[in-house]
Amino acid sequence: MEEILNAIGPILILIGVGFAAAALKVLPADAGATLSRYLFYFSMPFLIFSNIYAAKPEDVANTRFLIGYFLTLCLSAVLGLMIFGWGFGLRRSTLIVQVMGGFYANATYVGVPVCLLTVGSAIPPLLILLVQTIIFLPLISALLDFQSIGKSSLSLGGVLKILAVNPILMAGVCALGFRLIGFQVPVFLVHGADLLGKPAMTVGLFSLGYTCYLPEAKGFRRRDFLMATVAAAQKVILQPLAALWIGTRVVGLTGWWVKSLVVCAALPCAVNAFVLSQRYQAAENESKLTLMFSTVLFLIVMTAALPFLS
Repeated sequence: MEEILNAIGPILILIGVGFAAAALKVLPADAGATLSRYLFYFSMPFLIFSNIYAAKPEDVANTRFLIGYFLTLCLSAVLGLMIFGWGFGLRRSTLIVQVMGGFYANATYVGVPVCLLTVGSAIPPLLILLVQTIIFLPLISALLDFQSIGKSSLSLGGVLKILAVNPILMAGVCALGFRLIGFQVPVFLVHGADLLGKPAMTVGLFSLGYTCYLPEAKGFRRRDFLMATVAAAQKVILQPLAALWIGTRVVGLTGWWVKSLVVCAALPCAVNAFVLSQRYQAAENESKLTLMFSTVLFLIVMTAALPFLS
Protein backbone atom coordinates (compact mmCIF):
# COMPACT_ATOMS: atom_id res chain seq x y z
CA MET A 1 0.00 0.00 0.00
CA GLU A 2 2.73 2.46 0.96
CA GLU A 3 4.69 1.89 -2.25
CA ILE A 4 1.64 2.46 -4.46
CA LEU A 5 0.67 5.54 -2.45
CA ASN A 6 4.19 6.90 -2.93
CA ALA A 7 3.65 6.68 -6.69
CA ILE A 8 0.11 8.09 -6.71
CA GLY A 9 0.45 10.62 -3.88
CA PRO A 10 2.54 13.24 -5.73
CA ILE A 11 -0.03 13.31 -8.55
CA LEU A 12 -2.89 14.01 -6.15
CA ILE A 13 -0.80 16.64 -4.34
CA LEU A 14 -0.04 18.52 -7.57
CA ILE A 15 -3.72 18.50 -8.51
CA GLY A 16 -4.62 19.73 -5.03
CA VAL A 17 -2.07 22.54 -5.11
CA GLY A 18 -3.43 23.72 -8.46
CA PHE A 19 -6.97 23.68 -7.09
CA ALA A 20 -5.87 25.63 -4.00
CA ALA A 21 -4.09 28.21 -6.16
CA ALA A 22 -7.31 28.85 -8.07
CA ALA A 23 -9.45 28.95 -4.93
CA LEU A 24 -7.09 31.45 -3.28
CA LYS A 25 -6.88 33.50 -6.50
CA VAL A 26 -3.07 33.44 -6.43
CA LEU A 27 -2.94 33.57 -10.24
CA PRO A 28 -5.11 35.36 -12.81
CA ALA A 29 -8.45 33.74 -13.64
CA ASP A 30 -7.29 32.66 -17.13
CA ALA A 31 -4.02 31.12 -15.88
CA GLY A 32 -5.31 27.59 -16.48
CA ALA A 33 -5.92 28.28 -20.16
CA THR A 34 -2.52 29.97 -20.48
CA LEU A 35 -0.75 27.01 -18.89
CA SER A 36 -2.60 24.63 -21.22
CA ARG A 37 -1.47 26.59 -24.28
CA TYR A 38 2.11 26.54 -22.99
CA LEU A 39 1.89 22.77 -22.57
CA PHE A 40 0.47 22.19 -26.05
CA TYR A 41 2.82 24.46 -28.00
CA PHE A 42 6.05 24.10 -26.02
CA SER A 43 6.44 21.56 -23.24
CA MET A 44 4.63 18.53 -24.67
CA PRO A 45 6.22 18.73 -28.14
CA PHE A 46 9.70 18.88 -26.63
CA LEU A 47 8.85 16.05 -24.24
CA ILE A 48 7.77 13.89 -27.17
CA PHE A 49 10.86 14.83 -29.17
CA SER A 50 13.16 13.93 -26.25
CA ASN A 51 11.43 10.60 -25.58
CA ILE A 52 11.51 9.44 -29.18
CA TYR A 53 14.99 10.74 -29.99
CA ALA A 54 16.44 9.10 -26.86
CA ALA A 55 15.02 5.68 -27.80
CA LYS A 56 17.63 3.07 -28.67
CA PRO A 57 17.14 0.07 -30.98
CA GLU A 58 17.50 -2.32 -28.04
CA ASP A 59 14.64 -0.51 -26.26
CA VAL A 60 12.18 -1.75 -28.88
CA ALA A 61 13.61 -5.24 -29.26
CA ASN A 62 10.52 -7.09 -27.94
CA THR A 63 8.22 -6.52 -30.89
CA ARG A 64 5.58 -8.91 -29.52
CA PHE A 65 5.19 -6.74 -26.42
CA LEU A 66 4.93 -3.60 -28.56
CA ILE A 67 2.38 -5.22 -30.87
CA GLY A 68 0.45 -6.55 -27.88
CA TYR A 69 0.18 -3.10 -26.32
CA PHE A 70 -0.69 -1.51 -29.66
CA LEU A 71 -3.51 -4.02 -30.19
CA THR A 72 -4.69 -3.49 -26.61
CA LEU A 73 -5.01 0.25 -27.19
CA CYS A 74 -6.77 -0.31 -30.51
CA LEU A 75 -9.29 -2.67 -28.91
CA SER A 76 -9.82 -0.27 -26.01
CA ALA A 77 -10.31 2.63 -28.43
CA VAL A 78 -12.96 0.68 -30.36
CA LEU A 79 -14.69 -0.16 -27.08
CA GLY A 80 -14.58 3.51 -26.11
CA LEU A 81 -16.09 4.54 -29.44
CA MET A 82 -18.97 2.13 -28.86
CA ILE A 83 -19.55 3.21 -25.26
CA PHE A 84 -19.26 6.96 -25.67
CA GLY A 85 -20.38 7.22 -29.30
CA TRP A 86 -23.38 4.92 -29.25
CA GLY A 87 -24.08 4.84 -25.52
CA PHE A 88 -23.63 8.51 -24.62
CA GLY A 89 -24.13 10.03 -28.07
CA LEU A 90 -20.84 11.96 -28.12
CA ARG A 91 -19.57 13.23 -31.47
CA ARG A 92 -16.51 14.78 -33.10
CA SER A 93 -13.84 16.30 -30.82
CA THR A 94 -15.69 15.52 -27.59
CA LEU A 95 -15.85 11.84 -28.53
CA ILE A 96 -12.15 11.71 -29.47
CA VAL A 97 -10.99 13.24 -26.19
CA GLN A 98 -13.27 11.06 -24.07
CA VAL A 99 -12.16 7.89 -25.86
CA MET A 100 -8.53 8.90 -25.32
CA GLY A 101 -9.17 9.20 -21.59
CA GLY A 102 -10.27 5.58 -21.55
CA PHE A 103 -7.05 4.11 -22.96
CA TYR A 104 -4.09 6.53 -22.78
CA ALA A 105 -1.82 5.58 -19.85
CA ASN A 106 0.38 7.56 -17.47
CA ALA A 107 3.56 5.73 -18.45
CA THR A 108 6.10 7.95 -16.70
CA TYR A 109 5.03 9.39 -13.35
CA VAL A 110 2.97 6.34 -12.37
CA GLY A 111 4.17 3.66 -14.78
CA VAL A 112 7.88 3.73 -13.96
CA PRO A 113 7.66 3.47 -10.13
CA VAL A 114 4.79 0.98 -10.23
CA CYS A 115 6.55 -1.30 -12.74
CA LEU A 116 9.77 -1.12 -10.73
CA LEU A 117 7.76 -2.27 -7.72
CA THR A 118 5.69 -4.99 -9.41
CA VAL A 119 7.89 -6.40 -12.19
CA GLY A 120 11.31 -5.04 -11.19
CA SER A 121 11.99 -3.12 -14.40
CA ALA A 122 11.32 0.28 -15.97
CA ILE A 123 11.57 -1.11 -19.53
CA PRO A 124 7.84 -1.92 -20.03
CA PRO A 125 6.54 1.60 -19.28
CA LEU A 126 9.22 3.07 -21.51
CA LEU A 127 8.11 0.75 -24.31
CA ILE A 128 4.46 1.76 -23.98
CA LEU A 129 5.56 5.40 -23.85
CA LEU A 130 7.08 4.92 -27.30
CA VAL A 131 3.88 3.35 -28.66
CA GLN A 132 1.80 6.19 -27.28
CA THR A 133 4.06 9.09 -28.29
CA ILE A 134 5.05 7.79 -31.73
CA ILE A 135 1.62 6.60 -32.86
CA PHE A 136 -1.37 7.55 -30.74
CA LEU A 137 -0.71 11.06 -29.41
CA PRO A 138 0.21 12.59 -32.81
CA LEU A 139 -2.69 10.73 -34.46
CA ILE A 140 -5.21 11.95 -31.88
CA SER A 141 -3.89 15.50 -32.09
CA ALA A 142 -4.17 15.45 -35.90
CA LEU A 143 -7.73 14.08 -35.73
CA LEU A 144 -8.71 16.86 -33.35
CA ASP A 145 -7.23 19.40 -35.76
CA PHE A 146 -9.32 17.94 -38.59
CA GLN A 147 -12.45 18.09 -36.45
CA SER A 148 -11.82 21.73 -35.53
CA ILE A 149 -12.44 22.88 -39.13
CA GLY A 150 -15.37 22.39 -41.47
CA LYS A 151 -15.42 19.46 -43.87
CA SER A 152 -15.67 21.87 -46.80
CA SER A 153 -12.22 23.20 -45.90
CA LEU A 154 -10.56 19.81 -46.21
CA SER A 155 -8.40 19.91 -49.32
CA LEU A 156 -4.98 18.32 -49.79
CA GLY A 157 -3.31 21.64 -49.12
CA GLY A 158 -5.51 22.24 -46.09
CA VAL A 159 -4.71 18.82 -44.65
CA LEU A 160 -0.97 19.31 -45.13
CA LYS A 161 -1.17 22.73 -43.51
CA ILE A 162 -2.99 21.31 -40.49
CA LEU A 163 -0.36 18.61 -40.08
CA ALA A 164 2.53 21.03 -40.55
CA VAL A 165 1.39 23.45 -37.84
CA ASN A 166 0.58 20.78 -35.24
CA PRO A 167 3.54 20.98 -32.80
CA ILE A 168 2.94 17.58 -31.21
CA LEU A 169 2.77 15.77 -34.54
CA MET A 170 5.79 17.57 -35.99
CA ALA A 171 7.89 16.91 -32.88
CA GLY A 172 7.26 13.18 -33.22
CA VAL A 173 7.90 13.18 -36.96
CA CYS A 174 11.17 15.10 -36.61
CA ALA A 175 12.50 12.92 -33.79
CA LEU A 176 11.59 9.69 -35.57
CA GLY A 177 13.00 10.98 -38.86
CA PHE A 178 16.30 11.96 -37.26
CA ARG A 179 16.55 8.51 -35.66
CA LEU A 180 15.81 6.66 -38.90
CA ILE A 181 18.34 8.57 -41.01
CA GLY A 182 20.96 8.60 -38.25
CA PHE A 183 21.13 12.39 -37.97
CA GLN A 184 22.89 13.48 -34.80
CA VAL A 185 21.24 16.49 -33.18
CA PRO A 186 23.81 18.64 -31.32
CA VAL A 187 23.98 17.72 -27.65
CA PHE A 188 23.13 21.20 -26.41
CA LEU A 189 19.92 21.17 -28.48
CA VAL A 190 18.96 17.76 -27.11
CA HIS A 191 19.53 18.99 -23.56
CA GLY A 192 17.52 22.13 -24.29
CA ALA A 193 14.61 20.07 -25.59
CA ASP A 194 14.84 17.82 -22.55
CA LEU A 195 14.67 20.81 -20.18
CA LEU A 196 11.65 22.24 -22.00
CA GLY A 197 9.89 18.89 -21.93
CA LYS A 198 10.48 17.93 -18.29
CA PRO A 199 7.90 20.32 -16.76
CA ALA A 200 5.10 18.93 -18.95
CA MET A 201 3.61 16.48 -16.46
CA THR A 202 4.11 18.73 -13.42
CA VAL A 203 2.59 21.79 -15.08
CA GLY A 204 -0.14 19.65 -16.61
CA LEU A 205 -1.26 18.27 -13.25
CA PHE A 206 -1.11 21.72 -11.64
CA SER A 207 -3.16 23.13 -14.51
CA LEU A 208 -5.63 20.27 -14.12
CA GLY A 209 -6.19 21.14 -10.47
CA TYR A 210 -6.39 24.84 -11.30
CA THR A 211 -9.12 24.40 -13.89
CA CYS A 212 -11.07 22.04 -11.60
CA TYR A 213 -12.00 25.10 -9.54
CA LEU A 214 -15.00 26.08 -11.62
CA PRO A 215 -17.57 28.86 -11.38
CA GLU A 216 -21.00 27.55 -10.43
CA ALA A 217 -22.30 28.01 -13.97
CA LYS A 218 -19.62 25.71 -15.34
CA GLY A 219 -19.67 23.15 -12.55
CA PHE A 220 -19.57 19.39 -13.00
CA ARG A 221 -22.82 17.73 -14.05
CA ARG A 222 -24.09 14.28 -13.12
CA ARG A 223 -23.48 13.18 -16.72
CA ASP A 224 -19.82 14.27 -16.43
CA PHE A 225 -19.38 12.11 -13.34
CA LEU A 226 -21.04 9.13 -15.03
CA MET A 227 -18.88 9.28 -18.17
CA ALA A 228 -15.71 9.75 -16.12
CA THR A 229 -16.60 6.76 -13.95
CA VAL A 230 -17.17 4.59 -17.01
CA ALA A 231 -13.90 5.75 -18.61
CA ALA A 232 -11.96 5.09 -15.40
CA ALA A 233 -13.40 1.58 -15.11
CA GLN A 234 -12.58 0.92 -18.75
CA LYS A 235 -9.00 2.12 -18.28
CA VAL A 236 -8.13 0.41 -15.00
CA ILE A 237 -10.27 -2.76 -15.14
CA LEU A 238 -11.32 -3.65 -18.69
CA GLN A 239 -8.11 -2.66 -20.49
CA PRO A 240 -5.82 -4.95 -18.43
CA LEU A 241 -8.25 -7.82 -19.01
CA ALA A 242 -8.01 -7.15 -22.74
CA ALA A 243 -4.22 -7.01 -22.44
CA LEU A 244 -4.17 -10.38 -20.69
CA TRP A 245 -6.18 -11.96 -23.50
CA ILE A 246 -4.16 -10.33 -26.28
CA GLY A 247 -0.83 -11.05 -24.58
CA THR A 248 -1.50 -14.75 -24.08
CA ARG A 249 -3.79 -15.61 -27.00
CA VAL A 250 -2.79 -13.26 -29.80
CA VAL A 251 0.90 -12.34 -29.55
CA GLY A 252 2.08 -15.29 -27.45
CA LEU A 253 3.73 -13.54 -24.52
CA THR A 254 4.62 -15.60 -21.47
CA GLY A 255 5.63 -15.13 -17.84
CA TRP A 256 7.19 -11.79 -16.93
CA TRP A 257 6.18 -10.06 -20.15
CA VAL A 258 2.49 -10.95 -19.71
CA LYS A 259 2.48 -9.51 -16.21
CA SER A 260 4.25 -6.38 -17.47
CA LEU A 261 1.70 -5.91 -20.25
CA VAL A 262 -1.23 -6.25 -17.83
CA VAL A 263 0.27 -3.82 -15.30
CA CYS A 264 1.00 -1.25 -18.02
CA ALA A 265 -2.52 -1.59 -19.41
CA ALA A 266 -3.99 -0.89 -15.97
CA LEU A 267 -2.11 2.39 -15.47
CA PRO A 268 -4.40 5.41 -14.91
CA CYS A 269 -5.16 8.04 -17.51
CA ALA A 270 -2.33 10.43 -18.39
CA VAL A 271 -2.56 14.20 -18.22
CA ASN A 272 -2.19 14.40 -22.02
CA ALA A 273 -5.93 13.87 -22.49
CA PHE A 274 -6.65 16.84 -20.24
CA VAL A 275 -4.16 19.04 -22.12
CA LEU A 276 -5.83 18.24 -25.45
CA SER A 277 -9.28 18.80 -23.97
CA GLN A 278 -8.23 22.30 -22.95
CA ARG A 279 -6.59 23.04 -26.28
CA TYR A 280 -9.60 21.95 -28.35
CA GLN A 281 -12.28 22.82 -25.75
CA ALA A 282 -13.77 19.34 -25.87
CA ALA A 283 -14.84 17.10 -22.95
CA GLU A 284 -13.09 19.47 -20.55
CA ASN A 285 -14.96 18.47 -17.39
CA GLU A 286 -15.01 14.79 -18.31
CA SER A 287 -11.25 14.66 -18.91
CA LYS A 288 -10.50 16.23 -15.52
CA LEU A 289 -12.73 13.78 -13.69
CA THR A 290 -11.49 10.79 -15.71
CA LEU A 291 -7.89 11.51 -14.76
CA MET A 292 -8.71 11.83 -11.07
CA PHE A 293 -11.13 8.88 -10.92
CA SER A 294 -8.78 6.54 -12.80
CA THR A 295 -5.88 7.50 -10.53
CA VAL A 296 -7.86 6.77 -7.35
CA LEU A 297 -9.31 3.55 -8.81
CA PHE A 298 -5.83 2.42 -9.82
CA LEU A 299 -4.64 3.00 -6.25
CA ILE A 300 -7.42 0.74 -4.95
CA VAL A 301 -7.05 -1.98 -7.59
CA MET A 302 -3.26 -2.12 -7.47
CA THR A 303 -3.26 -2.26 -3.66
CA ALA A 304 -5.57 -5.28 -3.83
CA ALA A 305 -3.54 -6.93 -6.61
CA LEU A 306 -0.07 -6.21 -5.20
CA PRO A 307 0.23 -9.48 -3.20
CA PHE A 308 -0.38 -11.44 -6.41
CA LEU A 309 2.09 -9.39 -8.47
CA SER A 310 5.05 -9.28 -6.09
